[in-house]
Amino acid sequence: MIKNHVEIYGTGRTVIVLDDDVKIRIMHYLDLGERGFDDIVKFTKKAKSTVSQHLAKLEQDGLITSIKDPLDRRKTIYRSCAKLLFIKAESKPILNKKTLDDISKLSDGAFIFMNAIFRALRYITDSFGADARPMLRLMGEQIGKELSKRFRAEDIDGLVEEISEFWKKNQLGEIEVIEKNPLTFIVKNCYECSNMPDIGRTLCVFDEGLLKSIFDTRLHKKSTVREVECSGTGYEHCKFIVLTV
Repeated sequence: MIKNHVEIYGTGRTVIVLDDDVKIRIMHYLDLGERGFDDIVKFTKKAKSTVSQHLAKLEQDGLITSIKDPLDRRKTIYRSCAKLLFIKAESKPILNKKTLDDISKLSDGAFIFMNAIFRALRYITDSFGADARPMLRLMGEQIGKELSKRFRAEDIDGLVEEISEFWKKNQLGEIEVIEKNPLTFIVKNCYECSNMPDIGRTLCVFDEGLLKSIFDTRLHKKSTVREVECSGTGYEHCKFIVLTV
């Protein structure tokens, strides 16, 4: 955990800022699934009294909930009920400058204009030092659930073909499958990151969430979609790996 690390969580009713290392580590741990008190103590390597205080505060703030273990009523199980929205990050002024330069050079076309605005909102947030990737991934997942209704295939080959056609038709990029196991494809002319500078990290987290929901819904399986190459890491394309279980 980096020094002065700050994360912002949403509970559905309010947002909570966490700047305590132990609380943040507990939230990350519970994001993987519900855990018992003893598991959390072992994970954090902190005293039981310290962990108990942190859990009580997190529950008071509405970030977690607790229930009695149905197999042993003397024990308590904790689970997360909040979503990570933003992370404090190093500001990237170059992203701000690039998106504003792009807007100043816009040609005619509704899609071109709206895409430029989307990119500006997304990257100007980064330029202020607020890493919006968690929020963008959540937004992608929500929109992907609705977008999945446009597709019909329930096998991976057919679904990838439909997604490729949809991406091309809507000027989102050209998809090319380069490996089937695990499913790996590149996206050329990506609407989200094309021509963005190399900042040392991938940028297309919105698409990660979008694609995850489409694969989850249409294949009736849990999937993981991870971008491993991007304009943001010095490539002229995006590269995604999809794992389904």
